[in-house]
This record gives sequence, structure tokens and C-alpha cells, in this order.
Amino acid sequence: DNYGRGYSDRPDTTYDSALTNQLIIELLDHLDLHGSAHIVGYSMGGAVAAIYTATNTERVKSLTLIAPAGLMDASSSLMVKLVIGDWFFRVLGKNTFLKRFNQGEMSTIDPEGFRQDFAEQLDYRGYTDALLSTMRNYPYATLQEEYSLVGEQGVPTLVIWGESDTTVPFNLSTLVLAAIPQAELASYADVEHNIVYVHPQLVRTPLLLFLRDQQEIR
Repeated sequence: DNYGRGYSDRPDTTYDSALTNQLIIELLDHLDLHGSAHIVGYSMGGAVAAIYTATNTERVKSLTLIAPAGLMDASSSLMVKLVIGDWFFRVLGKNTFLKRFNQGEMSTIDPEGFRQDFAEQLDYRGYTDALLSTMRNYPYATLQEEYSLVGEQGVPTLVIWGESDTTVPFNLSTLVLAAIPQAELASYADVEHNIVYVHPQLVRTPLLLFLRDQQEIR
């Protein structure tokens, strides 16, 4: 998990792309994985994966982006940074997150267990601070250069997206594919942003086929 999420530490720091990029580098070094790896990122993790790939291409065998952020509408991103205040976020953020989560994720295999796992992290001090810092400092709308670098460097790329996604809208896939011409697209009608835990087979099947192809190519 990223800092500030799950059971990870919640340091008082700026939650930006430099932090998440360094986390991947330190993790792979810690695991003594000094060769290249297959990198997979979902939602904000897609932006994280794209930045890492653009800046560490020699350590990437392939890139898979699942409904990736990084090319969001700039005005929406700016509104989040300007409107959400610290006090409001800390006081009302937890209930807001749980309400939104309950509305969108109840079609999982074990909705109650999933809700409990999600809710538990909210009880740890620093979660809302980390999330607010991410919203204010992460480049949700300005990664055109990084995506283009992935394309220019020819990194084998798979893009997976639900066509009914409103969190990271599916129409952004045209920008991703334009920036990464070699990318393959697997998209699904009537599937939303929660594809990874509501429809895991729609991610698993194309991902395994893609990874198998990369091994055969190499």
C-alpha cells in the first residue's frame, strides 16, 4: 500500500508523485529485484506506474494500466485543491468515504467483509491527512509528458478500462492510446471504476494473456 493507506505508515509529509515514485524504487531495491519487472497500476496507481515507467524504463518489462489517472480534467483537480479544507475533510471525510464506498462497492463477492476492511483504515490517525495531501499535491491532470515518454520508449503496454467508469472516465482512454501508440486496449461495456474487485476476471484474463505474450517475446 501507499503511505497513508491500509496498514502502512502515515508520515507527516507531502503526498506527491516524487514520494510514490521513490516508494517503488525502494521496494524493488529492498526485495533485491534489480532487473526489470512487469508493472501494474490501477486508478491513481496507474499514474504512479506511468511515472515510474517513464523515469525508470530500464527496470520495466511491461506496463499495465487499469483505469489510470493522470489525465483528469484540470478544472476538477483544481477545485479539489481549493475547496476541501482541512477541518471539513477531517471532520466529515470518514463518513463521506464510507457512504460513497457503500453506494458503489456492494456488488463484491463479500460486501460486508470488504466494507469492514476498507473502514478499518479510517480509524488510524493520519489517513485523512494523507488523502487530503494527495488530493492537493498529486498531478491528476498533468502527466501528458510521462505518458508520452512511455510511448516513445516503446514499453509494451496493456490498458484495461470499464466503459461506464465515471471516476476516471473511459473517454480518457483516447488520450492514453494517443500517447502510447503501442498500447493494447481491453474495455468492457457497463463496467464501472470498481472493475478490479467487482469484475476481477475481466482484469485477470487479459492481464495473464498479455504477460504470457511478453515472456514469449522476450
